[in-house]
Amino acid sequence: MDSLYELTQRIGYFQVDQHHSIRLSSLFQLFQEAAIHHANQWEIGTSIMEDKGESWILNRVAMQLDRYPRLDETVTIQTWAPRLTQFKGFREFRIVVGGETIGRISTLWLYINIEKKAFSKIPFEIEQAFPVRPDDIYFESLDRLRLPKPKSNSLATSISLRYTDIDGNHHVNNAAYMDMIQTALHHQNLDTRPRTVEIQFAREISPDAESVTVQLESADEKTIFGIGTAEEVAAFGRLA
Repeated sequence: MDSLYELTQRIGYFQVDQHHSIRLSSLFQLFQEAAIHHANQWEIGTSIMEDKGESWILNRVAMQLDRYPRLDETVTIQTWAPRLTQFKGFREFRIVVGGETIGRISTLWLYINIEKKAFSKIPFEIEQAFPVRPDDIYFESLDRLRLPKPKSNSLATSISLRYTDIDGNHHVNNAAYMDMIQTALHHQNLDTRPRTVEIQFAREISPDAESVTVQLESADEKTIFGIGTAEEVAAFGRLA
């Protein structure tokens, strides 16, 4: 088992949008799949949810795409962990098509106790055993990235929450947020295929919520967004 893991897949019709480009949610699902398979090789993936009552949750993402993969293209997702420290895990992804890297993604994950819903220190044996590759990082100091929130009077789109948006952690899956963003961009006649996505997941959306609101604000050739319920913003960031 290596510090680098690769997941290769042909982009299917069920993963693309009306323009035959991969949906952002499908892309995030591929990231999650690669990360889970890699982590499970070292028994720190989905198995820890059942055995230890602990899990990884995604906190921040910085992504830059040269272009979106298209229908029938074969895509390889490369992933590795630059470092694990305390309760934080940093993970890199690359999107490779035809030997060319077309996407670079840096992510920050937090290790938590599911029952207490609190940060939990990564077990020493995991921190020592898991292979890291501390090079070729797209976004340095991701844990210090501070992102804006849209103004309260920004354009708002209400979106119904679906059964399929809920994952094994019993909250709205991160990939579902990408569907919400692209849906709101479409309804507001904005570009649905941003090349840069920066997002912070601040809190979970309850699976009992019936709908969420996506707010969009245009600023300096970028789009600032916020996703949440009437009570609070669950995720926010910017697109370009």
